[in-house]
Amino acid sequence: MNDIVVRLSPAAHVFVRPGPALQFGVDATRAGVIDGIDEEHMSGILRTLLRARTDIAWSELSRSLVEAGLPRSVAETLLEELFDYRVLRPAPTGTQDVYVLGHSPLASIITSAFTTCGFRVYALMSGETDEEFFLRCPADTPLILVDRMPHARRLSTPLVRRRGTFIPISLIDGRGTIGPLHINGAGPCPLCMDLHRMAVDEHWPTLLAQVAAAHTTHDPVVAHATAARLLSVVTTLQGTSYEPPGTPLLQFQPGDLLEVDPYRLDVTLMSYESHPSCPACWQMNN
Repeated sequence: MNDIVVRLSPAAHVFVRPGPALQFGVDATRAGVIDGIDEEHMSGILRTLLRARTDIAWSELSRSLVEAGLPRSVAETLLEELFDYRVLRPAPTGTQDVYVLGHSPLASIITSAFTTCGFRVYALMSGETDEEFFLRCPADTPLILVDRMPHARRLSTPLVRRRGTFIPISLIDGRGTIGPLHINGAGPCPLCMDLHRMAVDEHWPTLLAQVAAAHTTHDPVVAHATAARLLSVVTTLQGTSYEPPGTPLLQFQPGDLLEVDPYRLDVTLMSYESHPSCPACWQMNN
C-alpha cells in the first residue's frame, strides 16, 4: 500500500468525540469510530488525517502517524481499517473522459452534470457522423447514447464493433431508462432492445418511428434525477465512485437496465440478454 496516493472520501470527515475517539462522519449510527487512542496523541493524529483532505501518499500518512506517537504497526493497521471502510479512497488519477452523443435537452443536462463532476466531455463535432464519432471514442472510454432509440438499427452494428462500453439513456413516459448496459463488449445492443420490446408489443416500431417527430416535453425533475443516476453508474463502472463509507458497493452487469422514477422511493433494475435474432450481435459473434 505504501506506493498509493489516497484522500478522504467526500462523505467522511474526521471528528473527535469524548473518550477520546475519532469519528469519521457526523452520524454515529453509520460513521466509523476508532477509540483506544491516548489523549496525548489525539491532536497529532487528527492533524495528520486531515491532511488527507487533499491527495497524499500512504507512506507519508503512515510516517506522520508514527511521528504523532503511534507505533508503526498500529499506524498501518489504522490506515488499512480506514481504507477497507472506504473512509480513505484511492486518489483520482487524472481527468476522466466520457463521450456523449445526442442533442436533446436531456443530453445538455447530462453534459452539464458530467462537467460539474470533473469529467472531460466529448461531443459530436460539426459535420461528424455518429459512426465517425464512435471511431473517435476509445474502447475503454464510456460512450453515452442520449435519446437515440429511433436509430437503433442504424447504430447497433458500429456500436457492437467497438467492443467497448456504451450506455443508452432515454426518457420514456415520465421515467428515465439507463441501459441495457453494454460493458467491455458484453451485453445487448440497442437493436436487441428493440426486438425485446417487439416481443411484448408488435407495434413498437410504428410507435418508435413517431418519437423523433413528437417534440415531447419532459419533466426536468426526471431528467436531472436520471442524469445523476447515470453519473453513479459510470463512476461505479470506472471504479471512481464515492459511496458513503460502510455502504454496500454497487455492482452492475452487462444487460442491466435501470428505470428511474424520482416520484418513487426506489430504482427499478431489470436485466436483458442479447436477442438471439439480432443481426448486429450475430454478425460479431460469428
